[in-house]
Amino acid sequence: MKWYSLTKLLLTIIALSPFYAVKGQDAPKGQLYLIHEDKVIPSKVTEYEGAAKGLADAFAKYTNGSLKYWVASRDDFSYIYVIPVGNYAGVDMVDNTFAELSKAMGKEAMEATMKKFDGTFSTHRDYMVSFRADLSYLPDFPPENTFRHWDIYYLDPDKETEAMAIAKEWKALFETKKITSGYRFSIANIGLEPAFIVVLSGKNAADFYTQRQEVNKMLGEAGATLMQKTWTVVKRIDRKDGKLHLDLSFMPATTTKK
Repeated sequence: MKWYSLTKLLLTIIALSPFYAVKGQDAPKGQLYLIHEDKVIPSKVTEYEGAAKGLADAFAKYTNGSLKYWVASRDDFSYIYVIPVGNYAGVDMVDNTFAELSKAMGKEAMEATMKKFDGTFSTHRDYMVSFRADLSYLPDFPPENTFRHWDIYYLDPDKETEAMAIAKEWKALFETKKITSGYRFSIANIGLEPAFIVVLSGKNAADFYTQRQEVNKMLGEAGATLMQKTWTVVKRIDRKDGKLHLDLSFMPATTTKK
């Protein structure tokens, strides 16, 4: 993990992103999250998770909880750190909190903590998403549901208005059919191409896929028809499985919403 100046990075992405003006209009409607992603080397997972646990322990011991984050891993060996921020300017808080942590625990101890990440990942990146409660359905996952599934729909940038309308149709359909399992809906904001990110949960993989089959049956022909409509605004889709790591996270008030 490398935390460079995220504020400078964010400003650079805003300046260069051709989609910022479109995405920005949705940002005030949702909770903004900064996401740091590391691509971990498969043979280094144990060392990486040890380093991540050390960092979480340091935050718990030396900070007041102003920065909160939770960690999830995916089946492509990516680890994501999900950090809620109040707005774009709130990214300053991440840089400031790391500086405060270094001061509290001492420069040498901080460097030793971060050095444990060296050689455990191949690439890293930072981006932002906006969580949209108004487009989500039963988004507060049960605490026992630590399995995660991501459906990432990359949109045709010329059809974002139609895509938003379809997202509303999906929520309405789930409500009409009284589906008992929910999803969290986010919109790619800064640092990603236009996309809808749908996160689902389960107790484990078997539970999730059994549940998904049941949901598809309940949605029936209406669901199949709406899915075909969805494909008309989508360029491609990525599907990923993974899990939440509460032991690697620092959430003074633990949440399983992501």
